[in-house]
Amino acid sequence: MVGYSGNFPAPLAEHHKCPCCSYALRDPLQTECGHRICKECYADLQRQSGRTGQIICPVDGSIVLPHQVFPDMYAKREVLNLATYCMYRNSGCQWHGVLKDYEDHIIRCEYEDIRCPNGCNQRLPKHLIEQHLLQSCPRRLVECEYCKAKIPSEELEDHYEKCELFPVDCLYNCGTIKIPRKLLQQHHENECPNAVGACSYSFAGCNFKGTKDEVLDHLAKETTEHLRFAAIISNKLRITSTELSRKFENESNRAGILEQMVSGQAEDLEAITFQYKELRDAINSLERNMDELKRSGQITRENLNQIQRRAGPAVAMEMDRLREQARLLEQKVDKALQKGSNVQVTQMTLSGASSLPVASATSDSQTDKRIEQLENQLALQDVQIAELNLKLQLMEATEKRRQDAIMGKSPSLYSPPFYTSRFGYMMCARLNLNGDGKGKGTHISLFFVVMKGEYDAWLEWPFPCKITLKLLAHDGNAHIAEGFCPVPNSSSFRRPSSEMNVAPGLSSSAKEANERSLHKNRLHLFSASATSDTQTDKRIEKLENQLALQDLQIAELNLKLQLMEATSYDGKMIWKIDNLEKRRQDAIMGKSPFLYSPPFYTSRFGYKMCAKIYLNGDNKGKGTHVSLFFVVMKGEYDAWLEWPFPCKFILKLLAHDGNAHIAVGFCPVPNSSSFRRPSTEMNIASGLSSFVSLQKLMKGPYIKNDCIFVQVIVDTSILANSLHSQ
Repeated sequence: MVGYSGNFPAPLAEHHKCPCCSYALRDPLQTECGHRICKECYADLQRQSGRTGQIICPVDGSIVLPHQVFPDMYAKREVLNLATYCMYRNSGCQWHGVLKDYEDHIIRCEYEDIRCPNGCNQRLPKHLIEQHLLQSCPRRLVECEYCKAKIPSEELEDHYEKCELFPVDCLYNCGTIKIPRKLLQQHHENECPNAVGACSYSFAGCNFKGTKDEVLDHLAKETTEHLRFAAIISNKLRITSTELSRKFENESNRAGILEQMVSGQAEDLEAITFQYKELRDAINSLERNMDELKRSGQITRENLNQIQRRAGPAVAMEMDRLREQARLLEQKVDKALQKGSNVQVTQMTLSGASSLPVASATSDSQTDKRIEQLENQLALQDVQIAELNLKLQLMEATEKRRQDAIMGKSPSLYSPPFYTSRFGYMMCARLNLNGDGKGKGTHISLFFVVMKGEYDAWLEWPFPCKITLKLLAHDGNAHIAEGFCPVPNSSSFRRPSSEMNVAPGLSSSAKEANERSLHKNRLHLFSASATSDTQTDKRIEKLENQLALQDLQIAELNLKLQLMEATSYDGKMIWKIDNLEKRRQDAIMGKSPFLYSPPFYTSRFGYKMCAKIYLNGDNKGKGTHVSLFFVVMKGEYDAWLEWPFPCKFILKLLAHDGNAHIAVGFCPVPNSSSFRRPSTEMNIASGLSSFVSLQKLMKGPYIKNDCIFVQVIVDTSILANSLHSQ
């Protein structure tokens, strides 16, 4: 709340006026430099100071320290004793007094200008409101004198036009007046002599209309004509009866055919039973193959244990990863057998005799496809097991790898790829254990490689970042590190046109004679402390005892890992939508009318959001536009966040030429349910149903390799000083 805005008889003295809000000082504080400021205005200065925390005096610009600010009670007494008039003095209020009594008077003042509570938009002094509500307000309720309903005064005339009890005169001028409107139709049909009616043979084709007397006279005179109409109707009924008899006969014949079909269902059921037995035999064969595969997986684990005992804990991490791969292979086979069992159940659940012939024909095809699919999966498992055994052989000793490099079998090793960010550059490291170039035979060569990534079209080229290559030492001190700056003209740092660029680095990273940290029968590229063989054996035994629990945890961790890899925590998200044409056809056919992006966040503990897109449009844009929306989702830390959602955001469709992006900015509407704290999984989406026309999307530079990219940018600057920005 800012300072006092009383109606003072004389201009305020400068020492009674706040330099920030220019009103009379409210709860004044005095700074070390001697200036006074409202307490609330000082709090605003603190909020505006941002992370620096420096508060600047609004009068002389000096720095104000919080511990040097104190309440000025003398100035407060002076201000509260200032003489003032009521702010409604021009409306007739004669009150005058001191400022400390001013706000209490304003609450009770009868001359306060208030809006009519009925919503007629008129503003009146408080003491005239009651009279206005009773006599002149167009929205006051009045009673209809006919139906006694309560109607707003301004709508009374319109009500009379449709009131059921309003008196009206006969439309045929029979002399009857003041008939309640709801009884007018009854009067015309039963009482009015002037009302026009149709002949009672109108159903047969007679078109005569007239008053009651005229209709009676017509019936007496046109008897012959009416009998002719009756004969025509009778003939039509006879023809209709003949057609119905023919249809009944046809339906009886169809019923006979259906009975014959039902009589043959026993033979079809016997054929299906035979097919079921064949399928059961195929499943038993697959189960035997599965047992062999599990035994192969057990042998793989035993090989891992033996290698780990020989090579020590340096490769424990890699062996654990391979052990998990073996377990995943077993899970895939279990799932395949489960699907086979589902096929078995499907063959036994026939839902009616009339559908059995179709089920028989379909089951043959489904059974063959299922068996073929399971056999293909088993063949794939065999290939994967062979690859796994090959990896285990290559891990048995680091010395063997170096010997392979010397002999030229495997001169280079590549690391797994890594990235600068979720949508950033893709890179890896290359290692030549017997050296390369000048260092061949005498040194280890280590290189940095820029790889071809999924988001290269949006990145800055040439590669701009500095690089450090490091060989880690066991003692934690004698690390070998070399730093590099990218050379802009070098092909090593240009945008890759093949899978990876030429590798820059050092062909002589460390002399073979001084490789204390490399040998000792194992190679460490990560900091790891040695553990004894006994501890390794205990760890392996513990892991094997918890094998069943780990199988479940691996599946959960894989799901979390996929979610984490796709998650952004800086309020920015680039969404790649692939298989665009197929997804758009699914939207047109109504199979998948909309898509949701992966969720992203304003910060690690901030708001949770996602994007929603209709590839065939929604509401007004359906069939002509792409609709794009922003969605606030229910997050883990919503209880600590400020609501409604306060951040501006931009929805953008990225163009491949880098220039023709389509971007629309939005400010959140505080009263909208889209930006309130979510009570369900997500709020109502907010955006544009006509974001971009389908014609512009297809012809513009937005689709490449059947993909489009959508970007969402949330302005998190307003959150800079809050807890959830950390």
